[in-house]
Amino acid sequence: MQRNRITALATVAILTVGIAHATAQESTGEPSPGDGAAPLAEHVQLSGDYIELAPGGIGTATVACPGGTQPTGGGFRTTAFDIHVTDSTADGFDWIVIGRNEGSTPESLRATVICTAP
Repeated sequence: MQRNRITALATVAILTVGIAHATAQESTGEPSPGDGAAPLAEHVQLSGDYIELAPGGIGTATVACPGGTQPTGGGFRTTAFDIHVTDSTADGFDWIVIGRNEGSTPESLRATVICTAP
């Protein structure tokens, strides 16, 4: 259970840092002085629908990037710490998350994705 919490917190931290960096770059429209990098492309963060997992149930949550964009990162959200996520990865233009409810009551899981133009 502790590993799930750490994984969830790490995912949130990575998403937050990436979004904050993209926002800072977009606000000026200019690369940082001296870094020689081009401005970052526009990023969009989306969340899919929650799927319900019965106790002991395994399910896959997905969210798709809109046309002309592709996943550059992603993660998940749950309604409780009883969801054990086994996979969280890009699959084509989708972000998929596979999880198992290890609790004794129904819980929910949903995928989140950050998309950008290629």
